Amino acid sequence: MLDVEEEFESLKAIYPEIELDFSAKSGRLVIPVALDKELEIRMENSAQSQLVANLSPIELCFTLQDKYPEEEPPHLELRGAHWIVPSNKDLIVASLIGLWQDYREIVLFSIIDYIKERSRDAFGVIDLSQPLVLDKQKYEQYVAADTQAKQDQFNLTTFMCEICQTDKKGLAVQRFESCGHIYCNECLRDYFTSNILRGELDNIHCPSFDCTKAYVETNDRLSRGVMNQDLKQFEKEFFQVPLTKEFLNKVVDPELTERYWKLNTTFKFEKYRRLFPFRVAQCPRRHCAKYFLRKDENNLLSICPDCQMAFCFGCLHSWHGDLNSCRNYLGEKIPLEDIQLWLEHEPGSPTRNNLAFKYGRKAIVFAVEEHLSDMMFEDLIESGEAGIVRCPSCSLLIQRSDGCNKMTCSRCRTYFCNLCGETLSRTDPYSHYNNPMNECFRRLFDGLVQES
Repeated sequence: MLDVEEEFESLKAIYPEIELDFSAKSGRLVIPVALDKELEIRMENSAQSQLVANLSPIELCFTLQDKYPEEEPPHLELRGAHWIVPSNKDLIVASLIGLWQDYREIVLFSIIDYIKERSRDAFGVIDLSQPLVLDKQKYEQYVAADTQAKQDQFNLTTFMCEICQTDKKGLAVQRFESCGHIYCNECLRDYFTSNILRGELDNIHCPSFDCTKAYVETNDRLSRGVMNQDLKQFEKEFFQVPLTKEFLNKVVDPELTERYWKLNTTFKFEKYRRLFPFRVAQCPRRHCAKYFLRKDENNLLSICPDCQMAFCFGCLHSWHGDLNSCRNYLGEKIPLEDIQLWLEHEPGSPTRNNLAFKYGRKAIVFAVEEHLSDMMFEDLIESGEAGIVRCPSCSLLIQRSDGCNKMTCSRCRTYFCNLCGETLSRTDPYSHYNNPMNECFRRLFDGLVQES
């Protein structure tokens, strides 16, 4: 009995995490499995793959029988380790019992060492040199086990916070997955909390100088819009959030995480709307107000993905059908420079495709047609063939129906010349036609239109 107690005390000293029951002479130890070389796992019927350095741990359960160690071996059971099928677990247990049979002495240390050593090559039950193809469920189990093992190792390691320069264990720090920079929870909590409360959303990322510089450069590039670039990739990059909710929740209060998420969503969509005004919609219901990307920019019908309200993108009222479409809305927000860009490039060109994505093909084509019609009308006015002139004061279009060339605007009551468009004096409008230096000299009645 003394040997058993001494063996248990020694195990507890070397493996503090071990669970021992002295009275029942039993125990339990979870043994991590770190592989000698990384194993490539692949998900069947998918292009998804990943390298893992750890497998799910082995749970060694043992009970020492009354005549242990001289006459009876320990009773052993291997649990966990989903990567070992039951039949192979039985073979491994048989090998472990063989260790006792060789010496018939206290053997728990040797058993644990054997498991730790042989598990480095997965006991030979997995060929580490070949990719392992798994179904979705098992693939996720392998990934989760590797992630947890790496986190456990991280928690026990000491790191120096790059802000306060203090050494802290992994449990008290966070590592940014994208760059590997490490900061303590206290520094990150203070930094993120103050920025979220001030609404400075562009500071919610890794605070290192290099990462901040890269973030600013990426933001500047995305803010210039997309030209000759894959549109789907641009959209994916634009809406990418620097940090996950899970990461933020480890550092700040959940209420602050939600506050950041809502503010950032609004900020991103409003910024994207400035680049693509016909691409972004917002549900007009006040209690919803969901932002979303329209599936078809050529169709004014928009359906909120949250509350399912069908509304018109043009007037933001409930959907009224195509027959009552908001025709005047189309094209009114498209800048002239983009219309000119469309006219300067050939059909099917990247520039035209990008503009069609930005505004919707129907809207940009409508705006271009309206612009061309306006240009033709302006040319007609300039030619004078239609007898239409524009008021020099308020730009109202006026066609002389009768009388002389001294015109009076029906809107602003300005006097102007029908021949040259010059504003006439309010006190003596006819002096314009009596001035020998004027091109309209003695032309007051040119083209006189008789009253009918």
